[in-house]
Amino acid sequence: MTQLVVPTVNLNGNDADDLVAQLRDVLKALDDANSQMGAASDIFHGRNFQLADDPQRAQFDAQIAWTERRLAIIKMRDEIMELALAVQEQGRVRA
Repeated sequence: MTQLVVPTVNLNGNDADDLVAQLRDVLKALDDANSQMGAASDIFHGRNFQLADDPQRAQFDAQIAWTERRLAIIKMRDEIMELALAVQEQGRVRA
């Protein structure tokens, strides 16, 4: 995935506080998505895989795939947090 690029805070663009507020909203949404995915434990109940050719394998594969997606959310959140901190730092320097 392409690395995020830190916007340069300047008089012609959004100020740092506005950009950080937008990024904070994104971070909250990612936290909420991760929490909801964690709460969705019934998805992996054995009864939901009992008709698969190999029920235990299907259940295991489903758990692995779900975990990979949660980890992707966490990775994305970490990258966006770094971006927000970099923007925030620019705001401090310019203030």
